[in-house]
Amino acid sequence: MTSSEFSSKLNSGVYDITFTKLDGAIRNMIATRSPELIPDDHNCTGDAPVVIDDAISTVAVFDLQICGWRSVRPATLTEFKPASPEVIQSIFTKA
Repeated sequence: MTSSEFSSKLNSGVYDITFTKLDGAIRNMIATRSPELIPDDHNCTGDAPVVIDDAISTVAVFDLQICGWRSVRPATLTEFKPASPEVIQSIFTKA
């Protein structure tokens, strides 16, 4: 999946992604780039950058579970699927 494809999908939804970090660790997150799903205090003015570093094709994504921006290299994805409605609901109904 290209960085553009990855970014485009995240711009319009919430995805359950698994990828390999630079240190070799496996990381799972529930991610989006959809501005209406990102808390106002974390939302960027305008769009978040699509590609942070062209040399390694890193994309900025918002991790809904920890409520923060993270960088992901699409080339390291091992799983990419729409997040289930139950997972999304559990994130947005946390007390």
